[in-house]
Amino acid sequence: MAQGNHTDLLRQFGLARNPFVDRTAEKTSLDPVSLYVHSDLHGFTPSETTYIFFGRRGSGKTTIRLSMQKAYAQHNESVRASGVSRGHFIVDLSRPGHLTACLRTFQESTGCTDDNWDASFADNWTSADMVDCMMSYAMTQLVAKVTDSKSATAQDMLPAPVLASLLSSLYSAPDSAETVRGLTVGVSAHQKLERLSALLRTLGYEGLAVFGDCFDEVVLLDPVQYPGAIKVFAREVCRNDLLNFGRMHFFFPDSRLALDLNTDKTLKEARFDRHFVRDLTWSRHQLEELAERRFLAAQLEAQRRAAAGAGHAEARKDGGAGLANADVSSVAGGKTYTFADLFQAVRVEDFSSYLSKLSTPRELMIMMTEMMGRMEAHPEGGLTAQDMEISVTKALEQAV
Repeated sequence: MAQGNHTDLLRQFGLARNPFVDRTAEKTSLDPVSLYVHSDLHGFTPSETTYIFFGRRGSGKTTIRLSMQKAYAQHNESVRASGVSRGHFIVDLSRPGHLTACLRTFQESTGCTDDNWDASFADNWTSADMVDCMMSYAMTQLVAKVTDSKSATAQDMLPAPVLASLLSSLYSAPDSAETVRGLTVGVSAHQKLERLSALLRTLGYEGLAVFGDCFDEVVLLDPVQYPGAIKVFAREVCRNDLLNFGRMHFFFPDSRLALDLNTDKTLKEARFDRHFVRDLTWSRHQLEELAERRFLAAQLEAQRRAAAGAGHAEARKDGGAGLANADVSSVAGGKTYTFADLFQAVRVEDFSSYLSKLSTPRELMIMMTEMMGRMEAHPEGGLTAQDMEISVTKALEQAV
């Protein structure tokens, strides 16, 4: 089949779909073939390590988070099946609605308004308040499990009256609210986390694991409306008192420098040297490998679909034996194309020079989508330097 003379690139290259249209991790299949995994994250398994990632929107933070959460889910499923424990209790602060609700409550309690939010947040917010948000999430989830009559968790937990009597025996009537708060919850971020973790272990969990992502989508942390709030938030999260607890996984929507986390005072308080900290930056070589992986994964997916279809058709003829004998390599010749095959239609000497203008996977996906559209529109002429410049410009404009 001659290259570069079809308006249907999917058919020409045996693709199940355009592999570059997925712009967000939530809408992307976590197919290992399609992912570029940094070497120090290969084989990730739940551990006591705290992970902190910094990077612009579209730099791959959420993809890493979803992969980590998948590893936790697999671990939890395994230990629950063996009866060892309930696994790790996951506090997932990645959905903006939960943090927005917490911050609105904090805003009301401090008596500030949207107009003075930046200044008030900087004066009042601490890492202990961040832990309060975690505890709010955890308590909400635990209450839901306890009150769900069909939940196995509820059936195994202590009855509510027993728990209440155990708690009430800890205090005398004259105890003030602040005394009770200090005794039951703790006052520092680490104390509160220790109390919550102890409660979870009592309920049969291995411990606590926290994930935080998409902070710039939280209304009161919007970096455009409240440029100071996201910096204060990041600073209070990045304190060793909180990070040293372990099993913390935070993903921040900008670089450490942009979030003012490179000052001597912050570095001393954060002790980044004790934790796994990564600034997500991409070279053109890494972006090119990611594009190659996406391109290959889409071809393999098409072959698997074709093999399954051929197997089912054969099974109808011979009672099912054909399904087991269907071979992917026998479908569409089993041929896979390389990324270089796709770019035989690019009339530019140095394709990598255009990739070097990009810095995130999302920019790559936008550029590649634009390029494939132009290839299909001009199957004979190929892409010119002007086409490439337009594709790069659109990627840089849209990936914000």
